[in-house]
Order: sequence, then structure tokens, then C-alpha cells
Amino acid sequence: MGQDQLLGGHANSNTTSWYYMAYPNLRYGLGWASLLLLFAAPWYPRTLWRNEEWVLLTCIVAFCGLLIASESTFMRYALPLGVPLAALIARPLLALAQQRALLGVCLLLLIAEPLHSSMRFRSLLAGDDTRALARNWLLQHAPDNRYILQVPKGGGQALLLNPTSVYARMSHYRDSFGPARLVQAFDLLAEGPPLPPMYFDRYLAPGWIPDEWRHNLYRAQTDSTNGTLWTLFYRYHLPLSPFDNQELYDSFKSLIQRRQSFSVGAPELATFSNLDEYFVPLGGWEAVRATGPEIEIGALPWVSDGPAPTARQTFAALALALKGEQMMQREDWQGAAMTYTALQQVPYNLGDALAYSLLLSVYFGRAKALETLGDTDGAYAAWAAAAARFPDLVEPFFQMGLLAGDARRYSRAIEHYLSAQQLAPEDAVILYNLGSCLLHEGRFDQTILALTRAIELAPDADSYLLLARAHLGLDQAKQAHSAVERAASIDPRHPQLQQLDQILTGSAP
Repeated sequence: MGQDQLLGGHANSNTTSWYYMAYPNLRYGLGWASLLLLFAAPWYPRTLWRNEEWVLLTCIVAFCGLLIASESTFMRYALPLGVPLAALIARPLLALAQQRALLGVCLLLLIAEPLHSSMRFRSLLAGDDTRALARNWLLQHAPDNRYILQVPKGGGQALLLNPTSVYARMSHYRDSFGPARLVQAFDLLAEGPPLPPMYFDRYLAPGWIPDEWRHNLYRAQTDSTNGTLWTLFYRYHLPLSPFDNQELYDSFKSLIQRRQSFSVGAPELATFSNLDEYFVPLGGWEAVRATGPEIEIGALPWVSDGPAPTARQTFAALALALKGEQMMQREDWQGAAMTYTALQQVPYNLGDALAYSLLLSVYFGRAKALETLGDTDGAYAAWAAAAARFPDLVEPFFQMGLLAGDARRYSRAIEHYLSAQQLAPEDAVILYNLGSCLLHEGRFDQTILALTRAIELAPDADSYLLLARAHLGLDQAKQAHSAVERAASIDPRHPQLQQLDQILTGSAP
């Protein structure tokens, strides 16, 4: 708790922590009678106070100080106080040890209120939960292969089958049972009994709705079962902080067609934690009739970029992706290439089924496997597909540049290296390769510019020698000689130094 909240600040809220610890936690956990005895415990009876009790009291005060300092409002963090507080509450009862009837009455008073709260709380937890109600509504009204937008992200959301919940369990399952069993489990899920619908999250972030996309994104659909993005807006109450993207949500809220809402009753008279996921009725037990957050479900007209996979297809894709990784580790290049090729030909959006790292391994792994098998044309096409899928990544463009350069298609290689250089302008290797291809094309001025920048980033003998050749192409012998001298100072045994020295001195034919 101290590391996550006190140091990390992950559970801080806009609410006063000590108020919630003193009122909801102790009020409903202990009751008014117990709190009265707890207040009197350090002072009565004074004659029996021992050093051990001072230690107990000091620990209680220190723990409460930690709760308040970390601004914690999570009720479960107050649970360790139960036993030491019970010991203090029992202390004043020692004075009634000889008066059994009065002691019995006091014990009934102490037990009555917490017992009543526990029964009502159990009834509340056993009743309706807005997240379960929202899930059941979606299962009934939204068929499989649905995209959803949940605002805000985080805990306390409807419990739907989605890839995120699968990814969160993959590593734990692999650690316990091994990678082979994990693949077997995914195969069984893909071929086994019927599965619940799989839902795929779309994310709300700045720039999520570019102006040029608004017309297509919100184009009305003639078929209400297609082109609909289901939205679930959660309203959390005390003690959570305000929703960070509220302004962004408000900017397109008017476009959402409200379909259903689920209320907990009087949320302003309750506390709710998105981690502990329950309510405590500050306004009385009748103020809250269900657990969970306030949930409003709406429909947003939306044009998807392709069909989403079913639950079976999702698990089948995960199994194939993991098999491909295992084949790459065993250096089974043919099997990996075939597996990854099959994955890239599925009739649904593969990015919905696979985590980003697995999706990368599918595209990059296929290209590397084909290249290892000697299929350079296939590898080039595979890297081109990866570049189209991941236009913001440098690796596909760089690899296409390498393949084109090896095939002496220098103009094409230059195009790829320029694309890579735009994504990584401070990469000296890309600049060196770009300069080499420009030199082969006879574009000496551009070669000098690329190599000069590469040398500024990472001085290297090869770069200086290539720079010398570019200057020689422009009949700039003085600059070429200077570049050769710099290369010699870095690597005096470089095999190309003698050849360039001969060229500069005119002894070479």
C-alpha cells in the first residue's frame, strides 16, 4: 500500500482520507457502541494499563497515520486494524467481569449494529450489480463480433470477454504450466464448447476523432446491427478523481444514441471504490439498491475497418501466433513462414485478436523466416506488408532498404531509407546506408549531406571513407584527403585505406 499509494500516488483522491476512514470504515465496521468504548479504552481503567498496551496503541496510531498520509480511501486497507481495535474495545469490559448480566447487555449492543450492517451488506452484494446488468443487456442486444467504447478505462467495468482479460492471464498460465500447455489450452478453446461473445475495446484519446474522418466515422447505417459502436459510460462517485478525458467525451456525446442505463439508487449518498467494487451507504441502507457504478449504454454510428474475430477465431489466432514463435525459436523457418502466412490471410482484423507484441512477431517473423530461407522476393513483400501495417515503425523500411540495396536496386533502396530516416532522424546506421546507396547512384552532393550527418552522430572510419569517395566524385581531392586522414586516425588498419591513398596520390590506374 505504501509503495503503490504513498509513493506512487495511484489511489489519491480529492476526498479527505481521514473522514472516510473514521466514518464509513469504522462506523459500519465497528458501530457507534464500539466507537464509544474505543474512545474510552485508553483512559479506563487506568490501574490496569500495561506496557504491552502502549505498544498496541502506538502501532494502531502509526497504521492510521499511514492510511491518512497515503490518502487511502480503500476500505480493505483498514481491515488489519480490526484485531488490535477489538483488543482495545474489550479493555473497558474488564470492569464488568463480575456483573455478567450487564456484560451480556454490553456485548449484545456491541454486536448488534455490525451484525445488522453485515447482513444488509451481504444482501446488497447478493443483489443486482450494474456491471452484470450491463453485460446481460449487451449479450442480449449486441451480437458477437462487437466493438465497444468504455469511458473511462480502469477498474469497475462490466465483466465482458475481451482480449485484454485473456492477455492478463496468459503469462501466469505459461509460468504455471509451460508454453506447450498454453497453446493446447487455446486450441481447446478454439475447438471446444460454445463461448460467450468476444468484445473489442476502442480507445478514447486526443486525436481519436480527426476532423477529416468525422464524415465516414459517423455515417448513419441502414442496418442497425452493423456500423454501431456500443458505448458504456461509467459514472464513478466518491472518492474517485474526475474523469481525465471528460472534455473529449463531451465533444462527441451528442452523437451517441442513448439506449439503456443502470442506476445504483442514490450514488451521492454512497462511497464507491473502483478496485474494491462495492458501495457503503452513507445515507442509510435504503439509499443504495445495487452495487457497481452508474452505467449508461449508447450506440454510436460507426464504420469499422473490417470484421472482428469471434471468440473461437481469437483463441485460434493466439494459438497459431504462439506456435509461430516456438517455430522461430527452434529455427523451423519453413513452418514459421507457413504459420505466419496463414495468420496474415485470416478474413478478420488480426489486430483485434492479437496483442501488439504478437502482431509484430507475426509480420516481422514471416519476413525474417522467408529471408532466412533465401526467398528474397517473398521477404521483401513481407516487409512491405509490415510497413503498411506499422507505418510508424522504422524496422520494415530499413529491412526493405537492405534487401533492395543487396539486389542493387539503389533508387528503391534510397526511397526506403528516406522513409526510415524520417521516422528515426538520429539513426547513424540509416544515414550511412542511405549515403552508400546515393553514392552508387552518383548523387554525390546528397551523399555528402547524409554522411556528414551520420558522422556528427557517430564518427566511424567507414563513414569517412565513403565520404572521401563522394568528394572524389566531385573532384574535391582536398576534402577527400581530409576524410581519409580522419578515417586513419580512427582505424589505421582499415583495409580500404591503402586503396584510397593510391587513388589520391594518382598511383592507381
